[in-house]
Amino acid sequence: MGQAGYNARYDFVVSGTEVKVTRDEQPMDVTFSTTEKDTKDSASPLHKFLESIGQSRFDAHMVCGAVERGQTVHGVMGNK
Repeated sequence: MGQAGYNARYDFVVSGTEVKVTRDEQPMDVTFSTTEKDTKDSASPLHKFLESIGQSRFDAHMVCGAVERGQTVHGVMGNK
């Protein structure tokens, strides 16, 4: 999920229903919940965050799906 032009690496660490975010291995003051579902009709807060850092709608949806299943996702590249 990395593309040229992105300058930051994000990790989404799932612990129970809480999703903690790190940027370049530094904790961010941003958390999400695995219970906030991403659907085709309504983007979850995590989905909106992913798009705000430069991820496509499709890639954001794929990351959200993994996180909602309780999987930690490492190495999402962003431009913020």
